[in-house]
Amino acid sequence: MLRTRETISELESSLDPSKFVRINRSVIVNVNHILNYSFWENEKYILRLRDKDQTEFTMSRERLNKIKAQLKLSQ
Repeated sequence: MLRTRETISELESSLDPSKFVRINRSVIVNVNHILNYSFWENEKYILRLRDKDQTEFTMSRERLNKIKAQLKLSQ
């Protein structure tokens, strides 16, 4: 976790978009730490991180599609 005085939008714009993705309104993750994602419910997905606790975050399908486009993954 990182604490900063910057807004999340400012932080997002200062990071390399090939290495960091914003998955929801309050979370940016390093793509190297993404384990997987899966459908959850009501157009939502769960993204799991590659850490000892397998931390989970929710994200919308719209955000998932933006991430895929950003990382040039097949849709």
